[in-house]
Amino acid sequence: MICSDIQQWETEGNISDAEILRSKILSFVETEESARESSKEILVKEYRKIIPPMLIYCFFEDKSKNKKARGLWTQRPQGWPSNVPFDDPNNGHEKNESKKAEKPKKDTLIQMYNFLKQKFKDKESGQYQDNVTFQEQTYQEQTYQLVSQKEINPVNILWDSSERLDKKLTTIKDTMSDTVYETLEKCIKLFAFCHKHMNKASVMKLASDLEYEIDCYYHSKQDSEINIERWSNITNNVLVESSFAQQQNSPDSSYQNGVHETLPPQQLVNYQEIPNHASYF
Repeated sequence: MICSDIQQWETEGNISDAEILRSKILSFVETEESARESSKEILVKEYRKIIPPMLIYCFFEDKSKNKKARGLWTQRPQGWPSNVPFDDPNNGHEKNESKKAEKPKKDTLIQMYNFLKQKFKDKESGQYQDNVTFQEQTYQEQTYQLVSQKEINPVNILWDSSERLDKKLTTIKDTMSDTVYETLEKCIKLFAFCHKHMNKASVMKLASDLEYEIDCYYHSKQDSEINIERWSNITNNVLVESSFAQQQNSPDSSYQNGVHETLPPQQLVNYQEIPNHASYF
């Protein structure tokens, strides 16, 4: 949907809502770029309609004070380059006060539009960066206040899931049984190793699933939130496979038919040295 015409703005003053203004501009920019890619033509009158709201959105903080579009063209706003025309799209050249002045040609309108489009995109990019920063700050606030702000490394805490999981698990350690805690601790160490040395997407998916369950447990304190059987099976399967491979390669192997005679699998593996052939993942 392309922006409503200038006469409607003048009579209704419908340019006070910055978000509505932004939505109309964004819609036109997408339409124009799509038309350009497909070699379709945008009518001159559409450029005449969209340039005034783009000027308001990009250069005026108060979106409600310029309800009369013609009043926008009395003076170039600060930051408008001298090599880009500044003409009222619907009432002629900026230096000609006659209402009967010839309206700008399409080439002039396109110069103005292209400048305003880039200005609009720059503004959007800045808002996106601000939003990302806000989301990162919000995420840090939601990590159960694991550590003080001075101790948090935003990159690690946000993007290193194993570090985040470890801190969350430490926080809720006293609220769960030793068996559950030890199982989850093994999983997290396993994920950390596999992600560092194998970088498999399936490992990240499992880590994400576990973090979700830990988050649910944190808020409800219900054991049912954590599928302990699933995580126990994962660690046991990987450890049995890893231990078996280690023992097969050892000249003093004490395996008989793939089963160790004396030690359970959990006691055979140093979690910091899990081999790369943990192919369960």
